Amino acid sequence: MGIGLPNFLKHDDNMKYTKLVDLLLAICENHDCHFIVQAPFDKNLLLKHAGDKVDVKNVHHFTEGVETWFQFMHQLDFVVSTRIHGGMAGIVNGIPSIIIPTDLRILELINAMKLPYLSFEDVMAKNFESLQAVMGATKKDFIDFEQNRLNRLREYKSMLESVGLKMDPLLLDIINK
Repeated sequence: MGIGLPNFLKHDDNMKYTKLVDLLLAICENHDCHFIVQAPFDKNLLLKHAGDKVDVKNVHHFTEGVETWFQFMHQLDFVVSTRIHGGMAGIVNGIPSIIIPTDLRILELINAMKLPYLSFEDVMAKNFESLQAVMGATKKDFIDFEQNRLNRLREYKSMLESVGLKMDPLLLDIINK
């Protein structure tokens, strides 16, 4: 399982950050988790906070482009991310993903794309102790997600055709299924 960590410096409230990271650590107790950090200092803060709960070899920071990151993602079977890019990296690579939005910008993107998410307020109010509990509380509608995706692809196709361009055949296959 992949865990996309929140940016520590972005959160003024250390208690909220601690509770969120503790949730992520709790769901990892029964799973082989790999932590994906955006910046090197996030790795150090995670290791300091988690103590011996996290093996340093399972903390990853990708600096060489999206290809290396996406290649790594293929070994995962599930993603929980507090960052939109982390959740989308899972979804783009066909890996079931839940996003925990830590700000309104992320929540707006989740709502626009109809992505599965667990609200930050639920994380703060409840004591989730397992991945199953997190999945049960996740707001999701996969029919709505898929219909929204198809609608966006159709709009994209129309936009491309309006300027004489053709859509990638793999995307056309999705529309034509």
